[in-house]
Amino acid sequence: MSQELKKNKLAKGLDVFGNLFILNIVFVLFSLPVVTIGASVTALYSVTLKMVRGEEGGIFKSFVAGFKANFKKATIVWMITLVFGGIIYVEMLLCMNNSTLLEAIPVLKQMSNGISWFYLVLVVIELAVIGLGSPFLYPLIARYDNGLKNTIKNSFLVAISNFGSWIKIFIAWFAPIFFTLKIEVLFLFTWYMWIFLFPALIAYGTSFTCRRVFDKISKTQEENAEKAAEEERRKAEQQEKSHREPIDKNVASIREQMSLVHKGRERDKKKKK
Repeated sequence: MSQELKKNKLAKGLDVFGNLFILNIVFVLFSLPVVTIGASVTALYSVTLKMVRGEEGGIFKSFVAGFKANFKKATIVWMITLVFGGIIYVEMLLCMNNSTLLEAIPVLKQMSNGISWFYLVLVVIELAVIGLGSPFLYPLIARYDNGLKNTIKNSFLVAISNFGSWIKIFIAWFAPIFFTLKIEVLFLFTWYMWIFLFPALIAYGTSFTCRRVFDKISKTQEENAEKAAEEERRKAEQQEKSHREPIDKNVASIREQMSLVHKGRERDKKKKK
């Protein structure tokens, strides 16, 4: 039994590895136009989130479906990220008093002594904002059908309320990219793995964390819905009770009047006798 269980685990592991290999190649191909990277990352997560639940179908078919369904929203988010990245890059050049940039814009040369620290603080804040919102952004697009504004807002709220999970996802993506680009030898030995495996593997690993967070959100939403339904039921009962009380009072008043009439008739009968 133990040997059979090990064989099943091995077979399942090889199946997952094969699916991730195919998924990563599809992801890279769909990311080649650059402007489609946001939609590709979203589609990547749409598949891996299904994989961790055991709900995936065909890898290519599921990827294309996720790519098409979230293309507009994910592409807008990606373009916003690129714009902010360009702004941060220029600000970093200003922080370092880049001579080429300062020569191209004379007014900046006159102000260069006073703006370096300002832009340094600004860059740190902007990087912190992007770093906080990015890890959950594309998984949220893949998982929930919300408007763009709500999705961006929720990416920050989810990160803040699940800070430990945010750290795991942030490190899982940032650390491999940073060290691969920073260490030349590491890049030379691992660049091809980014084409064949790494992005899909990271997305798959972080999808377990995302699933726990999303399950927690779903449970909270269900509890809130139950509380709201209970509150509505209580209000309805109170309204029904408030409508019923005047009627009950009227009925009691009528009964009291009929009782008085009846007593009056009884007295008249006694007098006649």
